[in-house]
Amino acid sequence: MVAKKMKLAREMYFAIMLDRATAGPIVIACSEGGTSIEDLAHSHPDKIIKVPVDIRTGITDQQAGHIVEGLKVREHTHGGM
Repeated sequence: MVAKKMKLAREMYFAIMLDRATAGPIVIACSEGGTSIEDLAHSHPDKIIKVPVDIRTGITDQQAGHIVEGLKVREHTHGGM
């Protein structure tokens, strides 16, 4: 595949993985992307957001808000759209 190169405003890390401890999904996120998440977890563990998700209830609004705050996501208006 060929794709147009885009200028990124910023990079983040976001993954949904299987957590062995809870045998369910866990969201792992970080506001600093473009680097090894393992290295970042070692040097700055406070920057890694980990949110286990109950498979019976799904992700809650509170959990989603915690992830958004941790990623430092903000509204961005785009040229009249």
